[in-house]
Amino acid sequence: MKNLKVFSLNEFLNLNIPAKEYLLEPWLPKQGIAMVYSPTGVGKTWFCIGTAFAVSTGTIFLKWGANKSHGVLYIDGEMQAYNLIERLKYFNNSLNNLNSKTPLFFLPNDLQDTLIPDLANFEGQNFIDQKINELQQISGVRIELIIIDNLSSLLRTGDENDAESWLPFQNWLLDLRRRNISILFAHHANKEGYQRGTSRRTDIADSVISLRFPQKQSYDLCDFSFEVHFEKTRGAMEQGYESFLAKMTRHDGQNNLPEMFWEYESVVNDSTYKKVID
Repeated sequence: MKNLKVFSLNEFLNLNIPAKEYLLEPWLPKQGIAMVYSPTGVGKTWFCIGTAFAVSTGTIFLKWGANKSHGVLYIDGEMQAYNLIERLKYFNNSLNNLNSKTPLFFLPNDLQDTLIPDLANFEGQNFIDQKINELQQISGVRIELIIIDNLSSLLRTGDENDAESWLPFQNWLLDLRRRNISILFAHHANKEGYQRGTSRRTDIADSVISLRFPQKQSYDLCDFSFEVHFEKTRGAMEQGYESFLAKMTRHDGQNNLPEMFWEYESVVNDSTYKKVID
Protein backbone atom coordinates (compact mmCIF):
# COMPACT_ATOMS: atom_id res chain seq x y z
CA MET A 1 0.00 0.00 0.00
CA LYS A 2 2.67 2.50 -1.07
CA ASN A 3 0.28 4.90 -2.77
CA LEU A 4 -2.23 5.71 -0.03
CA LYS A 5 -3.59 9.19 -0.73
CA VAL A 6 -3.93 11.80 1.99
CA PHE A 7 -5.77 15.09 1.37
CA SER A 8 -5.72 18.36 3.22
CA LEU A 9 -9.11 19.78 4.23
CA ASN A 10 -9.00 22.32 1.40
CA GLU A 11 -7.99 19.69 -1.17
CA PHE A 12 -10.70 17.32 0.01
CA LEU A 13 -13.45 19.95 -0.08
CA ASN A 14 -12.48 21.00 -3.58
CA LEU A 15 -12.35 17.55 -5.15
CA ASN A 16 -14.44 17.42 -8.32
CA ILE A 17 -16.64 14.51 -7.25
CA PRO A 18 -19.95 14.13 -9.16
CA ALA A 19 -23.22 14.45 -7.26
CA LYS A 20 -24.76 11.20 -6.02
CA GLU A 21 -26.69 9.29 -8.68
CA TYR A 22 -29.18 6.50 -8.15
CA LEU A 23 -30.00 3.16 -9.72
CA LEU A 24 -33.29 3.21 -7.82
CA GLU A 25 -34.07 6.40 -5.95
CA PRO A 26 -33.80 7.09 -3.02
CA TRP A 27 -32.39 3.93 -1.42
CA LEU A 28 -30.07 2.35 -4.03
CA PRO A 29 -27.34 4.75 -5.18
CA LYS A 30 -24.68 4.04 -7.74
CA GLN A 31 -21.77 2.41 -5.90
CA GLY A 32 -24.30 1.58 -3.19
CA ILE A 33 -24.58 -1.40 -0.85
CA ALA A 34 -28.05 -2.39 0.34
CA MET A 35 -29.43 -5.23 2.41
CA VAL A 36 -32.98 -6.59 2.50
CA TYR A 37 -33.97 -9.20 5.05
CA SER A 38 -37.10 -10.92 6.31
CA PRO A 39 -38.42 -14.17 7.75
CA THR A 40 -38.89 -16.99 5.26
CA GLY A 41 -41.89 -16.53 2.97
CA VAL A 42 -42.42 -12.80 3.44
CA GLY A 43 -41.23 -11.72 0.01
CA LYS A 44 -37.45 -11.23 -0.31
CA THR A 45 -37.26 -12.76 -3.78
CA TRP A 46 -40.30 -10.84 -5.06
CA PHE A 47 -38.63 -7.67 -3.77
CA CYS A 48 -35.27 -8.51 -5.36
CA ILE A 49 -36.80 -9.42 -8.73
CA GLY A 50 -38.86 -6.22 -8.71
CA THR A 51 -35.70 -4.22 -8.05
CA ALA A 52 -33.83 -6.07 -10.80
CA PHE A 53 -36.54 -5.38 -13.38
CA ALA A 54 -36.89 -1.70 -12.48
CA VAL A 55 -33.13 -1.06 -12.61
CA SER A 56 -32.56 -3.03 -15.83
CA THR A 57 -35.54 -1.54 -17.70
CA GLY A 58 -35.45 2.00 -16.30
CA THR A 59 -38.97 1.70 -14.88
CA ILE A 60 -40.74 1.82 -11.49
CA PHE A 61 -41.08 -0.72 -8.70
CA LEU A 62 -43.44 0.22 -5.89
CA LYS A 63 -42.57 3.80 -4.79
CA TRP A 64 -39.18 3.95 -6.48
CA GLY A 65 -38.05 4.77 -10.00
CA ALA A 66 -34.98 4.23 -12.16
CA ASN A 67 -34.25 7.05 -14.57
CA LYS A 68 -32.62 4.78 -17.16
CA SER A 69 -31.63 1.19 -17.84
CA HIS A 70 -28.60 -0.34 -16.10
CA GLY A 71 -26.93 -3.75 -16.37
CA VAL A 72 -27.95 -6.19 -13.60
CA LEU A 73 -26.60 -9.62 -12.62
CA TYR A 74 -28.97 -11.66 -10.42
CA ILE A 75 -27.29 -14.50 -8.50
CA ASP A 76 -29.86 -16.94 -7.11
CA GLY A 77 -28.60 -19.55 -4.70
CA GLU A 78 -31.79 -21.07 -3.35
CA MET A 79 -34.86 -21.16 -5.58
CA GLN A 80 -35.71 -23.87 -8.09
CA ALA A 81 -35.35 -22.52 -11.61
CA TYR A 82 -39.00 -23.32 -12.44
CA ASN A 83 -40.30 -21.16 -9.58
CA LEU A 84 -37.93 -18.32 -10.39
CA ILE A 85 -39.00 -18.34 -14.05
CA GLU A 86 -42.67 -18.30 -13.02
CA ARG A 87 -42.14 -15.10 -11.06
CA LEU A 88 -40.05 -13.53 -13.80
CA LYS A 89 -42.87 -14.07 -16.30
CA TYR A 90 -45.25 -12.03 -14.14
CA PHE A 91 -42.88 -9.08 -14.10
CA ASN A 92 -41.94 -9.33 -17.77
CA ASN A 93 -45.54 -9.61 -18.99
CA SER A 94 -46.71 -6.79 -16.71
CA LEU A 95 -44.11 -4.38 -18.11
CA ASN A 96 -45.16 -5.09 -21.69
CA ASN A 97 -41.43 -5.22 -22.20
CA LEU A 98 -40.70 -5.18 -25.93
CA ASN A 99 -36.95 -4.96 -25.45
CA SER A 100 -35.55 -8.39 -26.17
CA LYS A 101 -32.12 -7.17 -25.03
CA THR A 102 -32.98 -6.07 -21.51
CA PRO A 103 -29.60 -5.98 -19.67
CA LEU A 104 -30.73 -8.40 -16.95
CA PHE A 105 -28.75 -11.61 -16.49
CA PHE A 106 -29.30 -14.59 -14.19
CA LEU A 107 -26.87 -16.97 -12.54
CA PRO A 108 -29.16 -19.64 -11.02
CA ASN A 109 -27.62 -22.24 -8.74
CA ASP A 110 -30.30 -24.75 -9.77
CA LEU A 111 -29.08 -24.93 -13.38
CA GLN A 112 -25.34 -25.32 -12.75
CA ASP A 113 -23.42 -28.56 -13.14
CA THR A 114 -22.03 -27.97 -9.64
CA LEU A 115 -22.84 -25.53 -6.88
CA ILE A 116 -22.00 -21.87 -7.45
CA PRO A 117 -18.64 -21.44 -5.69
CA ASP A 118 -18.74 -20.26 -2.10
CA LEU A 119 -18.85 -16.44 -2.13
CA ALA A 120 -17.41 -16.31 1.37
CA ASN A 121 -13.93 -16.90 -0.03
CA PHE A 122 -11.68 -15.47 -2.71
CA GLU A 123 -12.19 -18.31 -5.20
CA GLY A 124 -15.94 -17.79 -5.34
CA GLN A 125 -15.62 -14.02 -5.52
CA ASN A 126 -13.04 -14.30 -8.31
CA PHE A 127 -15.47 -16.57 -10.20
CA ILE A 128 -18.13 -13.84 -10.13
CA ASP A 129 -15.60 -11.20 -11.16
CA GLN A 130 -14.68 -13.31 -14.18
CA LYS A 131 -18.36 -13.75 -15.11
CA ILE A 132 -18.88 -9.98 -14.95
CA ASN A 133 -15.98 -9.46 -17.35
CA GLU A 134 -17.27 -12.18 -19.68
CA LEU A 135 -20.75 -10.64 -19.78
CA GLN A 136 -19.32 -7.28 -20.73
CA GLN A 137 -17.18 -8.79 -23.48
CA ILE A 138 -19.98 -10.93 -24.92
CA SER A 139 -22.97 -8.60 -24.56
CA GLY A 140 -21.33 -5.19 -24.37
CA VAL A 141 -23.30 -4.54 -21.15
CA ARG A 142 -21.54 -3.15 -18.10
CA ILE A 143 -22.92 -4.68 -14.93
CA GLU A 144 -23.80 -1.89 -12.48
CA LEU A 145 -25.83 -3.91 -9.96
CA ILE A 146 -25.33 -7.39 -8.51
CA ILE A 147 -28.23 -8.93 -6.57
CA ILE A 148 -27.26 -11.76 -4.24
CA ASP A 149 -30.23 -13.92 -3.20
CA ASN A 150 -29.35 -14.96 -0.55
CA LEU A 151 -26.45 -15.00 1.93
CA SER A 152 -27.39 -18.27 3.61
CA SER A 153 -27.16 -20.29 0.39
CA LEU A 154 -24.22 -18.49 -1.24
CA LEU A 155 -21.92 -17.94 1.76
CA ARG A 156 -21.31 -21.48 2.95
CA THR A 157 -18.22 -21.24 5.17
CA GLY A 158 -17.62 -19.39 8.39
CA ASP A 159 -19.93 -18.72 11.31
CA GLU A 160 -22.68 -16.22 10.43
CA ASN A 161 -22.64 -15.02 14.07
CA ASP A 162 -18.92 -14.29 13.90
CA ALA A 163 -18.01 -10.77 12.77
CA GLU A 164 -14.59 -11.92 11.55
CA SER A 165 -16.15 -14.51 9.21
CA TRP A 166 -18.02 -11.68 7.48
CA LEU A 167 -14.89 -9.66 6.67
CA PRO A 168 -13.73 -11.46 3.46
CA PHE A 169 -17.17 -10.97 1.89
CA GLN A 170 -17.38 -7.39 3.15
CA ASN A 171 -14.00 -6.60 1.61
CA TRP A 172 -15.22 -7.94 -1.73
CA LEU A 173 -18.36 -5.76 -1.52
CA LEU A 174 -16.21 -2.71 -0.86
CA ASP A 175 -14.00 -3.62 -3.83
CA LEU A 176 -17.07 -3.98 -6.07
CA ARG A 177 -18.22 -0.54 -4.93
CA ARG A 178 -14.79 0.86 -5.76
CA ARG A 179 -15.30 -0.57 -9.27
CA ASN A 180 -18.63 1.29 -9.60
CA ILE A 181 -20.82 -1.77 -8.99
CA SER A 182 -23.73 -1.61 -6.55
CA ILE A 183 -24.88 -4.60 -4.50
CA LEU A 184 -28.20 -5.67 -3.05
CA PHE A 185 -27.98 -8.77 -0.86
CA ALA A 186 -30.86 -10.67 0.71
CA HIS A 187 -30.72 -12.31 4.10
CA HIS A 188 -32.95 -14.16 6.56
CA ALA A 189 -34.38 -12.87 9.82
CA ASN A 190 -33.95 -14.66 13.14
CA LYS A 191 -36.77 -15.87 15.38
CA GLU A 192 -37.10 -12.41 16.94
CA GLY A 193 -37.55 -10.83 13.50
CA TYR A 194 -34.16 -9.11 13.25
CA GLN A 195 -31.43 -9.90 10.74
CA ARG A 196 -29.76 -13.21 11.52
CA GLY A 197 -26.15 -13.32 12.68
CA THR A 198 -23.57 -10.60 13.15
CA SER A 199 -24.75 -7.00 13.05
CA ARG A 200 -21.53 -6.11 11.24
CA ARG A 201 -23.36 -6.73 7.96
CA THR A 202 -25.16 -3.43 8.35
CA ASP A 203 -22.03 -1.33 8.95
CA ILE A 204 -21.16 -0.69 5.30
CA ALA A 205 -24.74 -0.66 3.98
CA ASP A 206 -26.28 2.52 2.61
CA SER A 207 -29.73 1.05 3.18
CA VAL A 208 -31.10 -1.76 5.35
CA ILE A 209 -34.65 -2.80 4.53
CA SER A 210 -36.77 -5.09 6.64
CA LEU A 211 -39.74 -6.88 5.07
CA ARG A 212 -42.39 -8.02 7.53
CA PHE A 213 -45.68 -9.84 7.50
CA PRO A 214 -48.60 -7.36 7.51
CA GLN A 215 -49.70 -6.31 11.00
CA LYS A 216 -53.31 -6.84 10.07
CA GLN A 217 -55.10 -8.27 7.07
CA SER A 218 -55.85 -5.69 4.42
CA TYR A 219 -59.51 -5.28 3.58
CA ASP A 220 -58.59 -5.02 -0.10
CA LEU A 221 -58.35 -8.26 -1.97
CA CYS A 222 -54.80 -9.05 -3.04
CA ASP A 223 -52.75 -12.16 -3.64
CA PHE A 224 -49.69 -11.16 -1.68
CA SER A 225 -48.53 -8.39 0.66
CA PHE A 226 -45.66 -7.39 2.92
CA GLU A 227 -44.60 -4.36 4.91
CA VAL A 228 -41.47 -2.42 3.95
CA HIS A 229 -39.49 -0.78 6.76
CA PHE A 230 -36.22 1.16 6.44
CA GLU A 231 -33.92 0.46 9.37
CA LYS A 232 -30.90 2.33 8.03
CA THR A 233 -30.42 5.04 5.40
CA ARG A 234 -27.51 7.29 4.54
CA GLY A 235 -28.64 10.84 5.22
CA ALA A 236 -31.78 12.36 6.69
CA MET A 237 -35.05 10.48 6.79
CA GLU A 238 -37.24 11.57 3.90
CA GLN A 239 -40.71 10.80 2.63
CA GLY A 240 -39.27 8.09 0.40
CA TYR A 241 -38.16 6.16 3.49
CA GLU A 242 -41.52 5.96 5.23
CA SER A 243 -42.83 2.47 6.04
CA PHE A 244 -45.55 1.17 3.75
CA LEU A 245 -47.57 -1.90 2.85
CA ALA A 246 -46.85 -3.39 -0.58
CA LYS A 247 -49.68 -5.35 -2.21
CA MET A 248 -49.58 -7.47 -5.33
CA THR A 249 -52.54 -8.79 -7.34
CA ARG A 250 -52.15 -11.34 -10.13
CA HIS A 251 -54.44 -11.72 -13.12
CA ASP A 252 -54.55 -12.93 -16.71
CA GLY A 253 -53.63 -10.13 -19.10
CA GLN A 254 -53.48 -9.89 -22.86
CA ASN A 255 -53.42 -13.24 -24.66
CA ASN A 256 -54.09 -14.86 -21.25
CA LEU A 257 -50.52 -14.20 -20.15
CA PRO A 258 -50.06 -13.93 -16.36
CA GLU A 259 -49.57 -10.35 -15.17
CA MET A 260 -49.40 -8.57 -11.85
CA PHE A 261 -50.33 -5.21 -10.40
CA TRP A 262 -48.46 -3.62 -7.49
CA GLU A 263 -49.82 -0.92 -5.20
CA TYR A 264 -48.90 0.44 -1.80
CA GLU A 265 -50.37 2.28 1.15
CA SER A 266 -49.03 3.83 4.35
CA VAL A 267 -48.54 1.66 7.41
CA VAL A 268 -50.07 2.98 10.62
CA ASN A 269 -48.56 1.20 13.59
CA ASP A 270 -51.03 1.61 16.43
CA SER A 271 -48.96 -0.42 18.87
CA THR A 272 -47.09 1.98 21.16
CA TYR A 273 -45.31 -0.97 22.75
CA LYS A 274 -43.96 -2.16 19.37
CA LYS A 275 -42.76 1.35 18.52
CA VAL A 276 -40.82 1.51 21.79
CA ILE A 277 -39.28 -1.94 21.24
CA ASP A 278 -38.26 -1.07 17.65
